[in-house]
Amino acid sequence: MFAELYGRRDGVSGGKAGSMHLSAPDVGLMGSSAVVASAIPHAVGAAMALKRRGGGRIAVAVYGDGATEEGVYHESLNFASLKKIPVLFMCENNQLAVHSHLAERQSYHVVEHASSFGVPGRRIDQGWDMIAVREATEEAVAHVRNGKPYLLEIMTARYKEHVGIGEDFHFQYRSRAEIDAWKERDPLIVDQALVRELTAELVREIDAAVAHAEQSPSPQRADLLTDVL
Repeated sequence: MFAELYGRRDGVSGGKAGSMHLSAPDVGLMGSSAVVASAIPHAVGAAMALKRRGGGRIAVAVYGDGATEEGVYHESLNFASLKKIPVLFMCENNQLAVHSHLAERQSYHVVEHASSFGVPGRRIDQGWDMIAVREATEEAVAHVRNGKPYLLEIMTARYKEHVGIGEDFHFQYRSRAEIDAWKERDPLIVDQALVRELTAELVREIDAAVAHAEQSPSPQRADLLTDVL
């Protein structure tokens, strides 16, 4: 992945896809897309193929709350329910689309809306609780493996600006207090003992990945038209 971010030949897509279009099907990542909601129908299609092949595998579509406003999302829910496709819809809901609040954009509730298509679901308000999210996901996966789609809505918070590492509270579309309330329950902030325990290994893995990327060769002129259909 880091080699791909560096635009190098050892990247998962030969350095041609970049951060917005990562794909590694050999490890189960069919692909991502910069177009909002566009990966959702891809996941449904992949799940349909998995159903026909048998074997109990499922597909998972991960997206933000803004993606539920796109037409293709509604079509995907309908098709998945109609064909009983083994796909898990996983919505990470931070209640923001750049600077626009949920109340300004949506007249529906995500889980209730999915149920209107016959897709059952569950909302997890404790998005900071990794154990609660894991347990809910395991239950959802078990449901999907029985041959029906399912939706998980996981409430969360965006600490930084929409794109980048900066703060944006000066725009006054949200308050620092509401973000601090999430941080007070975030185990990666509160549980410093856990952070210290994990940090050394995480840094080692990241440093190794960066070193691999920096040593990877750059694409050459002969690579320009390879992998192009």
